[in-house]
Amino acid sequence: MLLYFPFTVTDQIFKPSFTRKLKDMESIKGSFAQLECLVSGSLPITVTWFKENKEIETDEKHKCIFFESAASLEISHLDSSDSGNYTCIAKNQAGTLQTVFYILLHHLIVSCCAFQVQFNVLVSGTPPLTIKWFKDKKEVSSGIDCSVQKNDTSSLLELFFAKPSDSGDYVCEISNDVGSDACQATLLVKGFHKNHL
Repeated sequence: MLLYFPFTVTDQIFKPSFTRKLKDMESIKGSFAQLECLVSGSLPITVTWFKENKEIETDEKHKCIFFESAASLEISHLDSSDSGNYTCIAKNQAGTLQTVFYILLHHLIVSCCAFQVQFNVLVSGTPPLTIKWFKDKKEVSSGIDCSVQKNDTSSLLELFFAKPSDSGDYVCEISNDVGSDACQATLLVKGFHKNHL
């Protein structure tokens, strides 16, 4: 006689792990940063971002995304307050794991007597869009020393031969019938030194 005993199989739950961790990075004030790490483990997994132990929530400046195995944090219009330690915490029923990295922001520095510089901005919004560039609050337009290109999705300001007098704050301003927005980058062009070659 054969006896059969009922049994159940319990799926093993794996705690989160980072298959690709965050790395320290340097970026330029006024630019855009995307921080991404890959997470594995048993679902469901929740991902939370922190800066200096303060939770980051999605708003106009920050965008927190967790899709499939990729967790990312997008930060726009970087400024001095964005420097510091960032933590990504992944959590599921089996446990919690975190990875930490550091963002260092600095001014854009060019050390040369004649150097090509490009400012490239991605834009979005309901057309028609009006895009303008300013240096130290004075509008910049295409000429002998620079070129301004723009369309409904991006704009490019190119300085053909950057020199110390081109140092300053550059602002790209976008507007339509609904409103406006702007981003800024600071350019510092140093004089020519042989030891930079």
